[in-house]
Amino acid sequence: EEGPCIIVGRGADYILRDREDVLNVFLYADQADKLAYAMDTYGDRPEEAEQRVRQVDASRESYYHYLTRAKWGDLKRYHLSLNTSPIGKEGGADLIVQYAKLRRAKLGLNTERPPSQDFSTRRPFFWKIGRKTKKDRRKN
Repeated sequence: EEGPCIIVGRGADYILRDREDVLNVFLYADQADKLAYAMDTYGDRPEEAEQRVRQVDASRESYYHYLTRAKWGDLKRYHLSLNTSPIGKEGGADLIVQYAKLRRAKLGLNTERPPSQDFSTRRPFFWKIGRKTKKDRRKN
């Protein structure tokens, strides 16, 4: 209620399902890109990256099903689903911002925001929360 926010995961599509001013986006990537991301971000060897990707996907699926009793990744639950492999994170962010603007206008929602809340001019950033990567541990 206080202002715009971005919630990544956590069943936000389910929790906020009754709000009209929500945009639910499902991002996914090709397996090869997921593995490359795990190797680059965490310093995993290919076998470790495969295991990590499997575990993360299984954990997401399990949590989502526990919370919603629905299938994780069911595209009917999202306004937009986007494969980021062909366009990368930046391209995906640009498409999401454009989609959000079009959707807000179509719904007749306020599309003007004070400059401090105008997310269209800022690039999104991505957090690594609470876990040191192998690269981080090597530095210490």
